[in-house]
Amino acid sequence: MTRNAWDQNHIKKLKRKLILDPDTNEVLNLSECASEFDIAKTTMRRRIIELRKVGELPKINKRNQFDEYNRPYSDSELKSISQMFEYGCSNEEVAQRFNRTIKGISFLRSKLIHQNKINYVCQPWSDDEDRWLLEHIELDANNIVSNTQEIVKRSERSKNAIEHRIHKLRVAGKIPSTTKRGASDPGIKRWLDSEKEINQWIFSN
Repeated sequence: MTRNAWDQNHIKKLKRKLILDPDTNEVLNLSECASEFDIAKTTMRRRIIELRKVGELPKINKRNQFDEYNRPYSDSELKSISQMFEYGCSNEEVAQRFNRTIKGISFLRSKLIHQNKINYVCQPWSDDEDRWLLEHIELDANNIVSNTQEIVKRSERSKNAIEHRIHKLRVAGKIPSTTKRGASDPGIKRWLDSEKEINQWIFSN
C-alpha cells in the first residue's frame, strides 16, 4: 500500500482494528494491523506515528507507562486470551495469567467483542457486585442511571453487562422503574451524551 493510498476510509479502518493500551495509548496489536493492511510492521509503526502527529490518533502518555504492562500482545497471546474468555474466565484471571492490568484486559475484552472475535459471555453477578452497583449508581429525576460511564470505568463489567444487570435489579424492585419521558425532556440529551462518551471510551472511535 502506498503512502497516497491512506485516505479517511483507511484511517477509519485502522482505528477500528487498533487495540490501544487504556493507560498509555500504546498499540498492543501492531502485527495484526500490519497484516490487515499487508504492510511491514515498521511501515505500520511509522504510519501510526504520523497519525498521532496530526491528531488522528491519541498521543502516547508516557506518565502512565509501566514496562511490565506495556508489552504488545503477540498473536499467540491474543489467541490464548480469546480462548480463556470463551471458556468463561474472568478479567482478573486473564490479567494474572498474562501479567497484565485488569483494566487493560477489560479494555481488550470489550474491543474483541466489538470486533466479533469473541462471543459476549455474561458472568454471574455476585452479591458483593450487586451491593457495589446499588451503592454507586446515580439516578436522575426520571430514575435513569446518569453515571453509567463512571460505573463502566470502575467495574470489570462491560457496558452491556451493566445495563442488563440494572434492568434485572429494576425487575426485582431494587432500583426504581424509569418514568415515561417526552421528547422535550432534557434528560434525554444527557442520556444520549453519556451513551456517546461510553462508546468513545470503549472503542476509541
